Amino acid sequence: MKFFENSFYIKACKDKFFVKSFINGNWIQCNTEFELNENYKVVRLNKLESSLKELKIDRTQTTTSKFNPFNHPRVIIHEFEALEIFTRFLLKNLTFEFWRKAKTFIFQLDYEPIGGITDIEIRAIRDYLEHLGAQKIYIVNPKYNSISFEKIEHFYKQTQKRSNKIYLNSEFGDIFWA
Repeated sequence: MKFFENSFYIKACKDKFFVKSFINGNWIQCNTEFELNENYKVVRLNKLESSLKELKIDRTQTTTSKFNPFNHPRVIIHEFEALEIFTRFLLKNLTFEFWRKAKTFIFQLDYEPIGGITDIEIRAIRDYLEHLGAQKIYIVNPKYNSISFEKIEHFYKQTQKRSNKIYLNSEFGDIFWA
């Protein structure tokens, strides 16, 4: 069912988080600091910008916990479960309905942690995206963190033309990790 499929681009910085749907073009950018209530629902986002008019945030809860999953000098994802809940909230707002499967995720980390990225951290990013429902995952090599969204969109369109094969030609071979 093509109707329930969606693909997303996620760009994570130390202080900003950007998510865009490749299918409908909606996007959300906010601060990486957010608050969850005791039921693990997002109740507050900071410095929100969006292509949407408003997000569905439950503001009735008073007991909250603050999280900033990228605020650690060494580890890429500091609060793994909180980041997953936060991202799932943003994705549901972008698609307006619950999607059954997210086809492709392209993840770009806009900074490199001290000492570089280890294989364990790459695996953590893959697990995080798989928990969100990803079938195909591409991670932008941190050496190319200044790559433009137009080039990422061009790469996405090429991968969709290749059906289910992971195709990385010489143009994208060093930029994206499949």
